Amino acid sequence: MNKISFRTKEEWLAERKKSLGGSDAAVVLGISPWKSALELYTEKIGISEDQEESEAMQWGSYLEEPIANAYQQETKRQLAPRQPFSLVKSVEFPFIHTSLDREIVADPKRPGVLEIKTASLFKLEEWKEEVPLPYQVQMQHALAVTGWAWGSFAVLIGGQKFLWTDMQRDENFISAMLEAEATFWKRVQDHDPPAPDASES
Repeated sequence: MNKISFRTKEEWLAERKKSLGGSDAAVVLGISPWKSALELYTEKIGISEDQEESEAMQWGSYLEEPIANAYQQETKRQLAPRQPFSLVKSVEFPFIHTSLDREIVADPKRPGVLEIKTASLFKLEEWKEEVPLPYQVQMQHALAVTGWAWGSFAVLIGGQKFLWTDMQRDENFISAMLEAEATFWKRVQDHDPPAPDASES
């Protein structure tokens, strides 16, 4: 893997358009509730802009540091310092990248990916049952980019309920995901848009 840091958010965002990130993976697989494959395609070829950050997304950014601190206290695992405006790009698969929330560096299974999330209180039962599917895909994408064997989720629900859980690398799923991502990226390169679907996006 290849770690790249950028001086500004604008440079970082521009580089993200040159390959598929973790949140893009669920879109490619057709399981994102927020975006369609056609909308993602238009963003990657530069004829539409990325969606603006919602207020919920902004608060997620504000709360990232305290959630990371809570994770360290709960798990006794050490995290590497945050690196804003950085990307990890796959050397083997140049069409994918990930932006790590944090890297878990002091654990018997190390290194590991930490995904930090916030969620509405209405999502509490969903998170108690299992990590929502789009985020599971995002984690497997990050593991595909880094080559690491495991990762962990830390989520603050309703501003007051903290949960965390680990996830292992799934080679069969990653293989199928990479095939779908490679097919989608070829469409981007060929300017061959995917078919529209019935989603609002």
